[in-house]
Amino acid sequence: MPRCLPDNAVTRGEILDYGLEIEHFDRHLGRMLKLLEERGELKETLVIVTSDHGNPMPRSKSNLYDSGTRVPLAIRYPKAIPGDRATDDFVSLTDIAPTVLEPASLWPPTCRRAL
Repeated sequence: MPRCLPDNAVTRGEILDYGLEIEHFDRHLGRMLKLLEERGELKETLVIVTSDHGNPMPRSKSNLYDSGTRVPLAIRYPKAIPGDRATDDFVSLTDIAPTVLEPASLWPPTCRRAL
């Protein structure tokens, strides 16, 4: 239990529900990766897994406490990104755009200054 939350049945139930949702997502992600592998597309597919927010507990979602700035992020692209790497770097999801555009050989249009 996070120390900032009350240790009671209600809070434990909420954390359990959140854990079950993560397991549900993981099962579907596993099915997706298996399908890509069966089709021979896994090695060529850029897979990005993230969430738009962290856990739904107080002091988390939409807050700048540690528990509010941590969201899942995993990127798999064996063609260009070495595996088995973990980092504690702070990443903004706005940083994802270059990760997607570069392998697709796409670049944002240059901005022109209005005269």
